[in-house]
Amino acid sequence: IIIVSIMRVKITDKDHIVDKVKDYFHIPKDYFSELLFPSINNITYTDHNSYVNIIGIQHEDDTKLKDDEFVVLFSVENMTPENRTWYKFRNKFGHFGNKRVNAFIYNDIDKHGYVGNAMVIPTIYFRIVHYHNHPERSIASKSFENKKLILFISRNTLNGLKTEFMNLFNNAYPGQCGHIMNHPEIVGKTCYASPELIEAMSNYKFVAVIENSIQDGYITEKIFNAFYAKAIPIYDGPVNSERFINDSSIIRARDPQLLQKVNMLANNEEMYNKVVNSNKLNEQMLYQATSVVNEFCLKLESK
Repeated sequence: IIIVSIMRVKITDKDHIVDKVKDYFHIPKDYFSELLFPSINNITYTDHNSYVNIIGIQHEDDTKLKDDEFVVLFSVENMTPENRTWYKFRNKFGHFGNKRVNAFIYNDIDKHGYVGNAMVIPTIYFRIVHYHNHPERSIASKSFENKKLILFISRNTLNGLKTEFMNLFNNAYPGQCGHIMNHPEIVGKTCYASPELIEAMSNYKFVAVIENSIQDGYITEKIFNAFYAKAIPIYDGPVNSERFINDSSIIRARDPQLLQKVNMLANNEEMYNKVVNSNKLNEQMLYQATSVVNEFCLKLESK
């Protein structure tokens, strides 16, 4: 076993993981390093002589991979629905059929394990470890009385609840609802905890966090952005999200008492702050995720 002193990482998935952010879905390399390699200090990105190769969901050509590379498939998508035929990796290999991959990191699973010798890790494990490790990304709470009511952050209508939800709140609270597309300061900024995005969210008491689809393990960066902004997420995601996120820190978007709960918290600063300051993460799952992520990092460092 050789312990690698400098981790040389090649990014084959250059569509998403970038040096310079130009679109909201771009993942800056500094954030990516924090997320994927939390216990590795010496990382350099290179296209030559790499130890680790990060591929994405559009990968289909294994001839681009070297025999001595540790290959990581990293996904922030939900590839489970059969009608999503645009994922080239799944079309060719299925979820786990490529034996050149040493670690599968998927956003549409909620349990870790192994397929043969390859690690299988939910992306949400990395997300909760990252949130725990980086409290400095949070900003100070804004004045309760100066906060607007709710911010909608979705840029699509993939989840039918989004339109229904916007109509509900616009009718119930006319003039008190904002949309992220009306915040020009976030144009060209990443959705991965950019200071501009967190600042925009922090001006609202609630943020509508409606995942694009419902799938076990599919918990994206959106809810953590709301936490960083000291806003309460009104959340629609996997039914079992409490395995990772404490229900006491959110309001369920499908709650029959939704508007009553929003009214109560929007008009009671003490109760509102109790939710904002509550523990966000399931401690038992955080411990498990940290252990698995550390195991992953040790595998990368040992060759």
